[in-house]
Amino acid sequence: MARRIPSGTPLARVRAYFGLTQDDLAQYLGVTRAAVSHAETRRHDFGTTVWLRLLPLAGQLPLAGGAAVPEVPDQPATGLPAPVAALIRHRLLDCQREARPLRRSLEGRDKAYQYAQRWQQALPDLQAALLPDPAADSRWQKRQRGWLARHTADMADVLDAVASTEYRLLQLRLRLLEAEVAELQAWLANTHGTNDPLVTADFPASSI
Repeated sequence: MARRIPSGTPLARVRAYFGLTQDDLAQYLGVTRAAVSHAETRRHDFGTTVWLRLLPLAGQLPLAGGAAVPEVPDQPATGLPAPVAALIRHRLLDCQREARPLRRSLEGRDKAYQYAQRWQQALPDLQAALLPDPAADSRWQKRQRGWLARHTADMADVLDAVASTEYRLLQLRLRLLEAEVAELQAWLANTHGTNDPLVTADFPASSI
């Protein structure tokens, strides 16, 4: 969660108004991030030269008098220029690269879940086949019993809540990537036509 910008100081108001980080403002003013932090909390003051550098930004703030810094509207901005095709293509390729290992991981987990579910179904019969008294086991049966216990524990780990949550998060990441690709392809199609090969590139939807 982002840290709340302290209100009141000129630096804080400038950052809140423009959505700047302390690093952003430090680079603009030619000081360190720590210096900006200390000035915001009034532990240290800037010299005249630095305050003069702040004036072009501070001059854009609403007039004093209790007016709050306006919040960024929820609705998307209008009148923006068309997206830069090269940047959209680059992001599309990034999405495809990110999706490949996700799909491989999900495919591996799908198989692991199938194996674990099959094992759970077979476990009662396997346990019934063991001798009722472990003390009567032969050497081989002792090894078999030990392996059965270890493998059953491994299969239980595959089906536990943590593994299930990780699996669902991977599904979510892949679906979000696929949604982003669809939006990016629509941008390219609307602004540069459908002749761009990335507009029609195959990005298989998740079958999950």
